Amino acid sequence: MREKKDLNGNYLLLEAMIDGHKVLICSVYAPNVDTPEFFENLFENIEDMDCENVVICGDFNLVMDPLIDYCNYRQTNNPNARLKLLELIDHFNYIDAFRQFHPNTRRYTWRKRTPFKQARLDFFLISGNLLRSLNNCTINPGYRTDHSSVKINLSFRNFNRGRGFWKFNNSLLYDSTYLDIINKKIDDIKKQYAVPVYLFDNVVNIPDDEIQFVINDQLFLETLLMEIRGKSISYSSYIKKKRLENKLMEEIALLENSEQEQTIDDLISKQKELEDMRKEKLKGAFIRSRAKWVEEGEKPSKYFCHLESRNFTNKLIPKIEEDNGNIISEQHEILEATKKFYENLYSSREHDIEDIDLNAQLNFNDIKKLTEEESEKLEGTISLKEASQTLFKMKSNKSPGSDGFTAEFFKVFWKKLGTFVVR
Repeated sequence: MREKKDLNGNYLLLEAMIDGHKVLICSVYAPNVDTPEFFENLFENIEDMDCENVVICGDFNLVMDPLIDYCNYRQTNNPNARLKLLELIDHFNYIDAFRQFHPNTRRYTWRKRTPFKQARLDFFLISGNLLRSLNNCTINPGYRTDHSSVKINLSFRNFNRGRGFWKFNNSLLYDSTYLDIINKKIDDIKKQYAVPVYLFDNVVNIPDDEIQFVINDQLFLETLLMEIRGKSISYSSYIKKKRLENKLMEEIALLENSEQEQTIDDLISKQKELEDMRKEKLKGAFIRSRAKWVEEGEKPSKYFCHLESRNFTNKLIPKIEEDNGNIISEQHEILEATKKFYENLYSSREHDIEDIDLNAQLNFNDIKKLTEEESEKLEGTISLKEASQTLFKMKSNKSPGSDGFTAEFFKVFWKKLGTFVVR
């Protein structure tokens, strides 16, 4: 496992395997001077270690919240360094473990007799994705020191992730090869399900609103989208293997360590290739993370590359408190409790309203009704023009439908699919 040390002895980074999980442990003794640069350098080195599970602990020589972390202090210690640390914590989504369990408790880890004062200078910061593994954090008496000890309890449980819902990757719409593959697939499916009376080679020339299939229109559209989905998944897998980001990073590292002058051009070229690769990868991450800036922001960084996996923590339920106060944390128990909760929530309640007279409760005379003219306007079949106008008014970068396809997908392939959707 890897490690990294500070030359001044102020921090030590150590990569370790804990219960099959790779964890970066950082022990800190921050200098008692107001130097924001120390924390900038520390977090840069943590990011360079490229580990999703991070635990930072030690004496920071500052407090997170002066209102509850100080006792008998006249001023805030190292104010600029503190602001920089809070900024970095917010940027990298780190969590003060003690405050997760004791949000307003006044507890201190350091004290001085003359003049008497106390402060919570020692604490644990953990990456957001470790929150589901955090069981407790306590402050305990120290031994032969003016500092108390701080202890956290982490329990790594392996939650089996389900298949989830497939969602179309909009970046494929900018790939000319993919567009050609899908257009050909649509033509092939039309030929496959057209009634046998048609000449096979002439099927693509028959207008989409006239062609007849051996299956009904609803089933044809579902089959068509299912085939497109399969092609999209296989093509995405092919592109992912083709990119080989890790291999490219290894090649860049070798070139950076080379002392030969002719490698500079290769290095610049591969760095540009990596940046372009990450930009493609980040298009989806920016949308899913609801980032407010894309064009004006910094160049693609490891922070954004890991943003989606960090945000996955928000989708996971690590523990549930039942009505009787019992806490459950095993996955099968959580699933069973969730199932029972929604079964009860959506179970029939008709017996509760048997004795209620709706006519007495609701004045039906006050309910507005459509006129005959308004009713006639709402009747009739939906035209291709109406469907097209509605589709192209839809905003981009929104959640897909239940089939996983986005509005952008239908906008791009509407010329090929529009009539079949309307049919």
